[in-house]
Amino acid sequence: MTLKEIGWGQFLGSDPPLPPDVTFMVMEGEAVVGELRAHKYFLASVSTVFRKQFFGKLAEKKDVIDIKETTYDAFKFLLNYIYNGLSDANEGGSELEEMFEIINLAEKYDMKTLSDETLKQLMKLLLKKQMFLRCQGLP
Repeated sequence: MTLKEIGWGQFLGSDPPLPPDVTFMVMEGEAVVGELRAHKYFLASVSTVFRKQFFGKLAEKKDVIDIKETTYDAFKFLLNYIYNGLSDANEGGSELEEMFEIINLAEKYDMKTLSDETLKQLMKLLLKKQMFLRCQGLP
């Protein structure tokens, strides 16, 4: 077996082959709205920001990290993208606001491909909405 053959999404499941070593507590204000678990080495392999955060000179030593200024769904989408390579933000019926959250996270974690792909999807969605409104006789 090679790395190319592995279904990386299984590592996000409820019973992953390797235990996660970092927990993200997604916060809205002071309240925790969700908890997501992942693997530092996986994240660091695809994002220079995660690499510095976990393994840089000033690396965080804690295994529980608060995530603020985004939504639970957007951060979950980011992790799913990293593990599964799925980038269709509109597939799950994401609203425009959620797509912007995903773009912001992609830029924050230096994931240009995700940012570019989501921006293209956002533009297509906006064009579809504009066409629909024109067909309805609205500006």
